[in-house]
Amino acid sequence: MDYSTSLKENITNLTFRSDTNLFDLNQLFRSHESMLKKLGPDSIIVVDNFNSPEYKDPYLNTLLQYPCRILISTQCKYPDYKSLELRALPPKDLTTLMEYFLGDLKDYKNYSKRRVNEIIRIFGKNTFLAVLTAHLIKENMISLNRLY
Repeated sequence: MDYSTSLKENITNLTFRSDTNLFDLNQLFRSHESMLKKLGPDSIIVVDNFNSPEYKDPYLNTLLQYPCRILISTQCKYPDYKSLELRALPPKDLTTLMEYFLGDLKDYKNYSKRRVNEIIRIFGKNTFLAVLTAHLIKENMISLNRLY
């Protein structure tokens, strides 16, 4: 999810098959929260652009208690939490990185560098998304053709 004004609002605005027009916003939030809390350690929630001091979003501590993994991208420093600083890579290096992960795949042999560059462009040249996508493709969780 792309962080907007609050984590609660972001969770409320997610879309699930079980959503109905009969839910008010509080019911929608509770329904979504219940589903997210059922995610296990093999699942991940990504919160992108969480550029808010932790004390300004009171739901952060609750979110971090979910049993799944939580990955938060931010430009803020949170000294009380584990963090890894990633710097943006130039597009050429992102292409090389994706080729490193994908080079031995049969599908990739027929896939042009132009398409890989287009995927990187679509993801906004985001290093994390490029690496995550390469892993998903390599593990056969998504196909190159489906992305393009």
